[in-house]
Amino acid sequence: MTPVEQIKAKLDIVEYIGESVKLRRSGKSFSGFCPFHANTKTPSFYVFPETQTWHCFGACGTGGDIFNFVMKRENVEFAEALRTLAGRAGVELKARVPADAEEDARIRRLRDVLESAVRYYHNLLINSPAAQSVREYLSRRDISGESIVAFQLGFAPESWDALGKYLAGKGFLPKDVLDAGLASEREGGGQYDRFRNRLMFPIRDIKGQTIGFGARALSDEQQPKYLNSPQTPLFEKSAVLYGIDMAKDAIRAGHTAVIVEGYVDALMAHQMGHKNVVAAMGTALTESQLKTLQRLAKKFILALDADTAGFEAMRRGLSVAHDALDKEAVPVPVGRNLVDFESHLQAEIRVAVLPSGYDPDDLLREDPAAWQTMLDTSLPVVDYLIQIVTAPLDLSSAKGKSEAAGTLLPLIRSMADSVQRAHYVQELSRRLRVDERALLEMAARTTEPAPRPARARPAAGPSAPEPRTLQRLGLEDFCLSMLLRHPDELTGVERLGLMADDFVQSENRQIYESLRTLEPGEGDGQPAGLRQRLNEALHARYDALVDLGRRFEPLMVEELEKSVLRLREQGLRQLINRLRFLEIEAQGAGDAGELREYRQRISLTTEQLDWTQSALRARTMLGRAESAANEKTV
Repeated sequence: MTPVEQIKAKLDIVEYIGESVKLRRSGKSFSGFCPFHANTKTPSFYVFPETQTWHCFGACGTGGDIFNFVMKRENVEFAEALRTLAGRAGVELKARVPADAEEDARIRRLRDVLESAVRYYHNLLINSPAAQSVREYLSRRDISGESIVAFQLGFAPESWDALGKYLAGKGFLPKDVLDAGLASEREGGGQYDRFRNRLMFPIRDIKGQTIGFGARALSDEQQPKYLNSPQTPLFEKSAVLYGIDMAKDAIRAGHTAVIVEGYVDALMAHQMGHKNVVAAMGTALTESQLKTLQRLAKKFILALDADTAGFEAMRRGLSVAHDALDKEAVPVPVGRNLVDFESHLQAEIRVAVLPSGYDPDDLLREDPAAWQTMLDTSLPVVDYLIQIVTAPLDLSSAKGKSEAAGTLLPLIRSMADSVQRAHYVQELSRRLRVDERALLEMAARTTEPAPRPARARPAAGPSAPEPRTLQRLGLEDFCLSMLLRHPDELTGVERLGLMADDFVQSENRQIYESLRTLEPGEGDGQPAGLRQRLNEALHARYDALVDLGRRFEPLMVEELEKSVLRLREQGLRQLINRLRFLEIEAQGAGDAGELREYRQRISLTTEQLDWTQSALRARTMLGRAESAANEKTV
């Protein structure tokens, strides 16, 4: 992962901009008054969490990502914005060496291997006769065809080398397959497919990029029942939440994340319309998982079994939560290792108590209404712990009362809020039928280990880069890669209206603007000359774009103009949709001046869109005519 990508992963644009601009939620976005020009009537400045971008629909008429915001606000170049944000995010900026470029290429290779495996497994599940029993199993579990496609479920055949042979035919080396976690090494040399006769669940990161697989056994003899990818440069189980890519928008919109244990639990929740559900792929939450969710929500509901295993998971999860989430911490003695320090969490953790004998998948299929009721009646975590600790004990006996008090008092004492502490002491007193003073005396007599310093929120400072890949290459990357290979085409595409603002990603925008400064003929066939002009932090993105250009070289000139027009069309459509929303707001506010301005801009932008679409249709028809002529010639 490059420094730019590390910064974007660590900093949320809504939170960052919200420190200097007063924002309010407006649908899926946030709006406010633009900090770059006078604007006091109708907010024209919008921040879009789903794309981590911003745009001013007023006098500025521009936007971008978090880097562009800093550059415009501070009036600095990209390099200075990079240093500012790196310090904020705790990302170390160091000079790139050849090994970094090699690692970037390796990560891209692993990503390609995994995407090929997803397509292979998914095609087998949909079309292979050998997967008929798996399709029947999914039907019995009420998993719909739409869910199979949306989650890209797959089937790994009962073969030691089927996947390996398929990937070899795609040009991948055995080492690529091994490093991606898709194969295991034989003791005597060679390797074999890691997943065999299993239902495959592709696991994706928050951006929707495949990083590994979960696999369910299809026979009772197979062990383990669930097998995950091993740790790889892309996959670390403790940091992964299954379904996060599909749940992030719903979590952010509703400010609540529901956490279940299994793949099918999360899949079925999405199928039934509950889009804010993710799976921890195990019973214990981790710090990395909670930090991912904390960027999206402030309320977490854990849907765990109310049994002994669920209690142990809750104890571990609660301890992790106190460490991982934002807090104001004060050192206190610890009790039973449940909590290391008293803290005031900036997030609310609740527990959804499942009916006896049910897991989330069962409940969602058999009684969908009960699922929402369960969430609505979820318990604060301490209430849940009191309930589950006392349930198996004989509270009529002195031993049972003492055991319950010994387990729960340290937890209650660790709470930062004195009113909450008093409430739960009263609740425990009522449940145990023991005088409050006796409980308080017991708590005071309890010998605790020496207090450990509370771990405060880490300050911004150097941190090792995480081994992740570049962002998935999209349309604007494809257009830019063409221009890097053929800079002589720049004048032609600028006539089509291509501007720097069409590149939303700051890295792409910086590279495009540098490309425009080349003298005629200076960059022809020598993209490395441009590389020297760029900040080192952009070299990895530049190298990835050049590599993409080489791979698609035969299509470059033919597709360049059409790709640029599609990019323009995409941006203009989005701009019109957002302007229409602002038009409605201005009309509702009775602001005639703003309303007139937005309508004029909608009209002008619509004209630009019409021209762009006409130009695209003309080039598409020309391409078809040329293809037909070539076929006749042949």
